[in-house]
Amino acid sequence: AQGLDLSDGINNPCENLYFDSWSQYIQFTDLPVACFDPSLAPVLGGYGFNPFSSIEDLLNAFGTSWYGRSWREDMAGEGRTRSWGLFVDGTWAVNDRLNIQAGVRYTKDKKSWAWINGNRTISGYDELSIPLFGNLADIHKQFLATVLGGSGDLVFSIPGEPTVEGLVGERSDSWDYISPRITLDYAINDDVMVYGSYTIGHKSGGHNSLQLLAVYDNEEVDNIEVGFKSQFADDRVRLNASFWDYTYNDLQSQSLENISESGIPQYVVVTSDVEGQGIDLDMLFAASDRFTVSLLAAMQDVTYGTGVVRSGEDVSGQPTGEPKLRASLGLDYDIDLSSGGLLLSLIH
Repeated sequence: AQGLDLSDGINNPCENLYFDSWSQYIQFTDLPVACFDPSLAPVLGGYGFNPFSSIEDLLNAFGTSWYGRSWREDMAGEGRTRSWGLFVDGTWAVNDRLNIQAGVRYTKDKKSWAWINGNRTISGYDELSIPLFGNLADIHKQFLATVLGGSGDLVFSIPGEPTVEGLVGERSDSWDYISPRITLDYAINDDVMVYGSYTIGHKSGGHNSLQLLAVYDNEEVDNIEVGFKSQFADDRVRLNASFWDYTYNDLQSQSLENISESGIPQYVVVTSDVEGQGIDLDMLFAASDRFTVSLLAAMQDVTYGTGVVRSGEDVSGQPTGEPKLRASLGLDYDIDLSSGGLLLSLIH
C-alpha cells in the first residue's frame, strides 16, 4: 500500500477516501489503483475515478468482481487444566443449642490454552489475480495489516503481531487461593433456629478462546449472610428468611464486546467488580394433607463497582441488570387414584 502512509496523517486523497468510509471495509474496492501503486497513476488516471482507476473497475475489466465474495476467518483451540486442593472442615457443638462450623480450603489451578489461528480465506481467490498487479486478496490483506497494525485479519488479529496468521499462539497461567468459611447456628427452641455465616469463595481465571493470547483474572467473593429457619403450627408452616451482602472482585461473565479494531463484536469472558445486598423469603403452608401453598420472594440491589467499563462506557455504580424484586407463588393439590396418584400444580 505505497500510497497509504498512516504515519503522516490524513493528507492525501487515498487516505481521505479510505477514512471517509472507515465503517465499510468493502469500500476498499473504490480506492484508486494508484493508491497501492503510484507508478500506475499516469496510466490509469491518477487519484480520480476515471475508467479502470479503481480496484473494482480493474477487476471488472478482467471479467470478475470483488463484491459478493465470502470472507472467512477461523479460530480453533485446545486447552488443558490441572487442579488440586486441600481442605479441612469441622463442627464444634458448644452446647445443645449452639454449633460453630469452620473450614478452610487451599486450591491451585493451572490452565494452558493454544489458539490455532487459521489463514483468512476469500472465495474465488484465483479469480482475483490481475496480471502485472498481483492478487487483490493478498493486497487487501496487506492493506488491512497497514491500517490495523496486525496480521490482516479483521477479527482474529493482534496489533503489532503480524506473524500470528496461520500459526499457533500458546500461554499458560496459574492461580492459587485460600477460601475460609465460618458458620454459627443457634436453636432458640425446637422450632426456630437463627444463623450467620461468613465465606470467601474463589473461581479460577482462564483464557478467552476467541481472543488471541487473552487471559481473564480469577474471581473472588466475600459473602455475609444472616437469617432464621422455622417450623410451627404442628409443622404445617415453614418460614425461612435471610439477609445477604456480597462483594465480587473480578466477577466473570460473558459479554458481547468490541475487542478488535474491526468493530465486529465477539462474545468473550469479562470481569467486573460487583456489590450486592438482598433479602430472601421462603414460606410453605400445608393447608391440608392434600393442599399446599408455597411462596418465594426476594429483594435485591446489585450494582457495578468502580472503574467498570462495558462496550466503551463507564458503568460504575449502575445496576447490573439483575431484577430488583422476584416472587413466585405455587399451589399444589394431590389426588389419590386407584392405580396411583395425580398432582395438580399451579405456579406463577
